[in-house]
Amino acid sequence: MVFDVLISCKEGKRNQAIERLKEFRDIKNIQERKNQNEVLAQVDSNDPSYVKTNVVDRIRAIEVISDASMQN
Repeated sequence: MVFDVLISCKEGKRNQAIERLKEFRDIKNIQERKNQNEVLAQVDSNDPSYVKTNVVDRIRAIEVISDASMQN
């Protein structure tokens, strides 16, 4: 199952955020959004709890990211 995670980056930091997101093995796809401060990451997992606690919370801890939330 693929979960969409919407990520809000700090102003002008989207490219840095994308580089940091590439380090996550759980993220299968990263898409830039029309909004210059947003990125959509697709996480492949069978466990929504895992995505919430291990992926979303780790993404939120990145200094150039202001928020992250599951969309599914």
